[in-house]
Amino acid sequence: MFSYVMYEELKAKHEKFEENRREVIELSGAIVRLSKKVITAVHNGKDCSLEMSEMDGAVEKLEKFDRHVHVPSFSIAYQEVIEAKLYAEYVTSGKVLGFDELGVDSSDYILGLCDFVGELQRGSVIRISKGDCDFIVRAYDTVTEIYNGLLTISLRGEVRKKFDSVKYVMIRMEEILLQLKLKNA
Repeated sequence: MFSYVMYEELKAKHEKFEENRREVIELSGAIVRLSKKVITAVHNGKDCSLEMSEMDGAVEKLEKFDRHVHVPSFSIAYQEVIEAKLYAEYVTSGKVLGFDELGVDSSDYILGLCDFVGELQRGSVIRISKGDCDFIVRAYDTVTEIYNGLLTISLRGEVRKKFDSVKYVMIRMEEILLQLKLKNA
C-alpha cells in the first residue's frame, strides 16, 4: 500500500513539473512574439538587433529546461527562431544558414525552413509593391532550391504538411513572376 510520504513526494514533483511547464510555455510564447518582431523589422528594412538579442536571451532561458519533457513548446519556439534568423540573414547576406550553423535539431530546422519560405514570398510581394522586382527572382531560386533539397528527404506528419506549403509558395511565386513578365512584355 502507498504511504502518505509517497503522495507528498509525488505532489511536490508534480507541482514542480507544472511550474516548469508554465514557465516553458511563457518563454515559448515570448520567443514566438520576438521572432515575429524580428521578421517584421526585416520586412520594414529596420534594425532588428535588439529584438534578436532579446530572442536569443529568451532561448537561453528556455534551454535550462529539459526539452524532452516539454517537446511541443520547445519545438514551436525553435521553429520561430529558425525562421526569424534565416530570414534576417537571407535579407542581409543572401545566404541560407544551415542547421549546423544554427546549432538546431534537424526536424525543427526543416519546419523553420518551410516557414522561412513563406517569408520569402511575403518579402517578395512587399518589395514588388515598392517597385523592387529583383528580390523575387533571387527568392524564387532559393525557394526552388529548398523545395528540391527537401524532396530528397522522406518527410512525414507535421513536417510533410509544412513541406507541402513550400510547393504552394513556389507555385504562387511562379505566378507572380509570370504576371511581372507579362506586364513588362
